[in-house]
Amino acid sequence: MAAKYSAKGLVVVGPSLDAKAIVEKFKEKHGVTYAMCASSEPLAQKFGASLYPVCFVVGKDGKIVYKGDVDEPGCKKAIEAALDAK
Repeated sequence: MAAKYSAKGLVVVGPSLDAKAIVEKFKEKHGVTYAMCASSEPLAQKFGASLYPVCFVVGKDGKIVYKGDVDEPGCKKAIEAALDAK
């Protein structure tokens, strides 16, 4: 999704509860090109993440417009609506 929508302005950040070394190995192994944050439990708490993995779509106004599974149809719809918002 990061590659598909980056030209339209989508920015992807992958928070992880794991340590930096583990996150770097994961990125290398899976070819992840977007930013990932290690040891981000405070961020997860702030956003109210209680299950992992979870996807948050944040609109241009800084408000969460979607919270859930990245593979659900609602996630793609929320991303497209947020990118199309004025």
